[in-house]
Amino acid sequence: MFGWELYLLSPICFVPDWVNTYWWARNIQTHGLALIYAEKPLYNYPPLMAYMLWPFAKLFENPDRLLDNLYWSKAIPLAFDFIAAAVAVKWAGDRRRELFCLLLLVANPIYLFDSDTWGQIDSIYCALAFLTLHAMAQDRPVAAALLFTLAFNFKIQALLFAPLFALVLLWKFKNPWPVKRILAAFGAAALLQGVILIPFLLAGQLGRMFDILKNPINYFQRISMNAFNFWHFFYGMDAINTNDTVKVWGRVTAQQAGLALFFGFSLLVLGPVAVRIIKSKCTNQRLAWSEENQLLMCGLIALGFFFFCTQMHERYSQPAILFVAAYAFRTRRYWPLAVMFPAYGINMEFVFHYYVFRENLGPYFLDSRLVAAAFAILIGGLLWRYFKTLPKTDEASIAKSSPNAQAVLQSGDNLSPGQS
Repeated sequence: MFGWELYLLSPICFVPDWVNTYWWARNIQTHGLALIYAEKPLYNYPPLMAYMLWPFAKLFENPDRLLDNLYWSKAIPLAFDFIAAAVAVKWAGDRRRELFCLLLLVANPIYLFDSDTWGQIDSIYCALAFLTLHAMAQDRPVAAALLFTLAFNFKIQALLFAPLFALVLLWKFKNPWPVKRILAAFGAAALLQGVILIPFLLAGQLGRMFDILKNPINYFQRISMNAFNFWHFFYGMDAINTNDTVKVWGRVTAQQAGLALFFGFSLLVLGPVAVRIIKSKCTNQRLAWSEENQLLMCGLIALGFFFFCTQMHERYSQPAILFVAAYAFRTRRYWPLAVMFPAYGINMEFVFHYYVFRENLGPYFLDSRLVAAAFAILIGGLLWRYFKTLPKTDEASIAKSSPNAQAVLQSGDNLSPGQS
């Protein structure tokens, strides 16, 4: 399948993004990798995208050849799409449905849209964040730390998952991860980060890089940068042309309201598990936190960021896809994918105008509120499943820690497994 996708790889890309990508590659050719932050157009990505462009800049030194062949860089995020899809299917552990689940992703043009058609690199950090959670589930903290370091060195949005990964670390602290393994993980991550930054340090560009990356917002101060989210319920398509400094309630701007909604939503998702983890650590009990619940949390955090914040691009719901897909495969509940793929695909195609809206017909028969409603239904449904699967204290650890617990457990011996 991957070979077939490479054979079909289209040189067509989303022009506004691709123009910048081309000039960043040209700047690497002309001035070198380490000076990319000093040149124009502004390079506002973490370092690893520049590393990805460097071999293409060196291989096609003629500007015309570079322009004709740079689209082959799509193969890198496309490879991450396939790797993450394979891991998601294997993680589900359902041998009879492996082929169906795999094709649901890698034969799906919506899943591959960002890499195969658009020409963006979101797939890389999405896959790396997903693989980070998988490594944590497999009790490989060093691998998880390295993967997450790579993720936010591709796109800063990967830091969205840092609070949840921190909860997993706290949950596994000492049992089963001893302090030495955690220190080794942080040490490996710090070493990798140092290696990534060496060229920019030697060129004296480290300060410039941090100045650019420390403020990743307000490049486009619009309520929506084509993301069909919460704000479209109130503004419709006007959200794309409205500055997010507009007052929506008293002195509160749309940007401030969006951030408040997102942080409130994040607290709703992270808070219950955080309380349970802290309580279990204080009482020396083991908390049974399922991988399905962790997948739901990651998907919800990504969707909440896309749905409530202003300045969101149409692509920013993509990080939820892998987590939602893995949850669907593990539980055989496919309705979240049936909602998410059409919503994400329509939103992307509405901007790209390649598969369906090639004659710019989209604005005349598509109401962005319908797509926003689909995302709202998805978030509501996943929230309901999340609260249904909140972690509970493991019965064996309760029995060990409490002298009266055995009698409590025995009182349920006559219950059916479902009632228990």
